[in-house]
Amino acid sequence: MKRRSRGEGSIYYRESKGLWVAKLPLPDGRSRLKYAKNQKVVRDWLVEQQNALRQGLLPKNDTVTVSEFLTNYMDTVGKHTLRPKTIEAYRSLLKMHIIPTLGKIRL
Repeated sequence: MKRRSRGEGSIYYRESKGLWVAKLPLPDGRSRLKYAKNQKVVRDWLVEQQNALRQGLLPKNDTVTVSEFLTNYMDTVGKHTLRPKTIEAYRSLLKMHIIPTLGKIRL
C-alpha cells in the first residue's frame, strides 16, 4: 500500500468501533472525520472533500448558525435579486420571528 503525501488525508480501520475512518486535515490545522462501515464510502468521501477543498468550496467555519447564514444570504444574494420592499419585509420577518427562535442552531 502506498503512503499518502502530507496534507492528503488518511484512511484507517478503528477496531474499537469496527468502522473505517477518513481524516482530512484542513488548512487551519483542524481536521474533519468521516466514519463508515465500508472502506469505499470513506475513500469516496475523502476524494470528494479534497476536491472541494482545492476548489475552495469547503466553508472555513463549520459552526455557521442559522442567523449568520440568513443574514449573509440577505446581504449577498437577496440584495441583488429582491426588490427593496421585499427585502424590508423579509428582514422584518427574520428579525421578529426566525432569528429569535432558530438563530442559534448550527447548520
